[in-house]
Amino acid sequence: LITAPQGARRTLNVPPRRDIFISRTQLQSSRPRFSSCPILDGMNTPPVLIVGAGPTGLMLALRLARHGVDCRIIDRNSGPGQASRAMAVHARTLEFYQQLGFADELVSLGIKINAMHIHEGGEELVKLALGEIGEGLSPYPFVLSLPQDEHERFLISKLAAAGVHVEWNVALDLWTQD
Repeated sequence: LITAPQGARRTLNVPPRRDIFISRTQLQSSRPRFSSCPILDGMNTPPVLIVGAGPTGLMLALRLARHGVDCRIIDRNSGPGQASRAMAVHARTLEFYQQLGFADELVSLGIKINAMHIHEGGEELVKLALGEIGEGLSPYPFVLSLPQDEHERFLISKLAAAGVHVEWNVALDLWTQD
């Protein structure tokens, strides 16, 4: 049951997933309906419901859209965050974004962290040099400072460009599967 918190109840009827277990014969003889992903080719891929439009849900929706898998993304909030709950984007995340073609654009929005300074009572206790911490391991060998709310708005714009829009003010209250 999916509801809109500030309005009338809306119900989403989600059909049972009878195609989760598929035989090799079925896999080889069927044609893809929604997917262009090599892993999913040949499967009757149902639409996917993503609950939560934080960075993880948004990235999942972007990946699914890229592979031609229908998805719907909902969030109980009225829009993206208004304050940051996280400040760092790490190399592996940027590598995933590189696969989607927008890592450098995101890097241009943030600040590369060179060092962390820990203070107590006005005195520096520790300086942790980060700089190029992943040199030779990643094309993004640094920690990027970017507030989560800005990060989310960036991903939402990329998702909209892919034709998928977040449904705000919609919550998943109950999930059942037959």
